[in-house]
Amino acid sequence: MSGCSSAPLRAAQRGQVAQYRGGRRDVFRRSYYLLGTAVGANAAKELRVFGLSDWIVGEYGQQWVKAIEIFHGGRMRFIRRFLLLFAPVLLAYLGGCAALAWAGFHHEIGLGEVTIVLSMLVTTSQVGAIGRYDLALEQMVTALPDVDELESELRGRTAALAGTRPAAGLPGREVRFERVSFRYPRSDNEVLSGLELVVPVGRSTAIVGMNGAGKTTLVKLLSRLHDPTAGRIVVDGIPLTEFEPGSWQRQVSVVNQDFTRYPLSARDNVAFGSPAHLDDEAGIIAAARQAGALELIEALPFGWDTVLSREYTGGADLSGGQWQRVALARALFAIRHGARVLVLDEPTAWLDVRAEAEFFDRFLEITADATTIVISHRFSTVRRAEQICVLDGGQIVEQGTHETLVASGGRYAGMFLAQAARFAGAEPEAAHPEAAQ
Repeated sequence: MSGCSSAPLRAAQRGQVAQYRGGRRDVFRRSYYLLGTAVGANAAKELRVFGLSDWIVGEYGQQWVKAIEIFHGGRMRFIRRFLLLFAPVLLAYLGGCAALAWAGFHHEIGLGEVTIVLSMLVTTSQVGAIGRYDLALEQMVTALPDVDELESELRGRTAALAGTRPAAGLPGREVRFERVSFRYPRSDNEVLSGLELVVPVGRSTAIVGMNGAGKTTLVKLLSRLHDPTAGRIVVDGIPLTEFEPGSWQRQVSVVNQDFTRYPLSARDNVAFGSPAHLDDEAGIIAAARQAGALELIEALPFGWDTVLSREYTGGADLSGGQWQRVALARALFAIRHGARVLVLDEPTAWLDVRAEAEFFDRFLEITADATTIVISHRFSTVRRAEQICVLDGGQIVEQGTHETLVASGGRYAGMFLAQAARFAGAEPEAAHPEAAQ
């Protein structure tokens, strides 16, 4: 394409790209999602069981065709505009070549000058040319406003998590939640409301409650992924907001309910609990042994070097219970290298009650004298914790040991006996009058 002025072409191109972003983006996103669902492993079983394959493939085809039609229409409009702008430039080049030929024919300029000028004309014809790489670059550049908006929002959140104090070695006495309230950005609903809680160092604390009670949000605040919208969290008398976020986060080791399954070696999956100590082979082995994961790792095809994903040659996948032990080993490796608080956030929600009870028994044994927090909605599995707190409506409504809470006949007792009755075959009302509440 020849060297027409780039400004009007760029304007036309921006119009095409704007349509790309406004019309084609969402359609392409949906089509790519459907494609990933069709060929990926995560949904493979359900696609077969429910007979969804034909629908997924058909819907993907429809969305892809729709996206291509939007793109083709915009591209054709762009080409028509380009040709309109190209015509005057082409005439100018033809006029220039004709003038050059006339001057050469009448010996007004020599053959050398003709050769040089013709070469320059060919070179300048590339100025302002637009190819597919220019289109791709323009499409990326038009996303910059969205990137700027995202970076601005992230900077605001980072600034909100300011703090300079080092947190190494803390807490030494306790972590205290003082009338803590929290709502997520762009939401008017308070997940926590005036929550009061003391987590003593060196003891096991269980936080129980129904789904949606705010248990995971409490963990996020403790890990300082967010700060409270009201109230404060205090560590040994110092507001948590005064600590450098990264420094404090190194003190908290969390096994999330959706813990990450890295498609890397078994060694890396454990050692990532403390990336600065990846070479601590003895510590990695000790953490795996403590979590009950050592035997299963050593039995893998390549032992510690086995990639924990079947998508790789020689790789192997683990069962849910085996992955849970690897995740616990990762958290224990973090404790070995300085983390002071170990949090278990319902990673065993997919286990049956007996398996979960066995897990928590092992967990409380291997973390004796450590500061541990167990988050669960199952009451029978946390009965050995030294302190049990019931979270409901964004507040701690009851607190004590399992025995004292059951004896008090309150909300914990009712929910605990109601859950127990489901497995004993009794009616909740018969088990305890509070169970039906």
